[in-house]
Amino acid sequence: MKVTLLGAGAWGTAMAAQAARQLPPEEVCLWSRNPKQLQAIAESGENQEYLPGIALPKGLELESDFSAAVQRLGSEDLLVIATPMSALSETIANVFKVAQHPLNIIWLCKGLEPSTALLPHQVVKREEQVHAHGIKHSYGVLSGPSFAREVGAGMPCALTVASSSEHLCKIVQSVFHRENMRVYSSDDVIGVELGGAVKNVLAIAAGIGDGLDLGLNARAAVLTRSGHTDIQLQDLPKPMTKEDAIAFIGGKTQVGALTISKGPALVADINKAKAKVAKAPKLKVVKTAK
Repeated sequence: MKVTLLGAGAWGTAMAAQAARQLPPEEVCLWSRNPKQLQAIAESGENQEYLPGIALPKGLELESDFSAAVQRLGSEDLLVIATPMSALSETIANVFKVAQHPLNIIWLCKGLEPSTALLPHQVVKREEQVHAHGIKHSYGVLSGPSFAREVGAGMPCALTVASSSEHLCKIVQSVFHRENMRVYSSDDVIGVELGGAVKNVLAIAAGIGDGLDLGLNARAAVLTRSGHTDIQLQDLPKPMTKEDAIAFIGGKTQVGALTISKGPALVADINKAKAKVAKAPKLKVVKTAK
């Protein structure tokens, strides 16, 4: 099986290393739009810009030609989009333009499209209507609580692949599911995508509270309530039971993402938000009459 990863940032590089350690040499290809970056990776054996100190498998192929990276894949292979959310639209549109047959496609990006607030799968559907030329591809999202550096180093983690295609889920598991990485399958694409996005919002909220000197109790309240959100069933897709709603917002992806965010990632996001608050005009608490 061949695998192509589009995007040689920290996460794309880490997942490329995970796949290349398990598959035969030259089966895994990492694409970057920057030939100089790939040359540096080839010479040093690591991605010094985004993942320094992590040795990459020698059998990992490097490619700067986008069409070649996509067209090397057959209908039973796997294409992984590892770009930031802001680049998903352009990347998937270009994939559709050069694809010559149906592909198995997953994305790793988290969050919402900045200009439209669309989830990743909505962005993909929008671009598919314009650029896919009638070819029906299989889609899914791979997400979960994980740091790129730890994955690149082969440390244990668990991820969830979500897709309406059970076959695609099995392909993803065959590529990434190993002793150090557990990949669980789901058909809840929306839930998995939301889980990866919501935790960043909560971290920023906690950082704002710190910046306003509201104390650790306020931070604890924000993070604790994040795991016990009151769900209004009328705001969720129908039909949906109470149990469905709990799973919708509290599956492995979000709970795990929130857990990992309460460690080093949370501290980083909190500090960023706190720094911005410190630069802003001081706010005064004004009591209003009841």
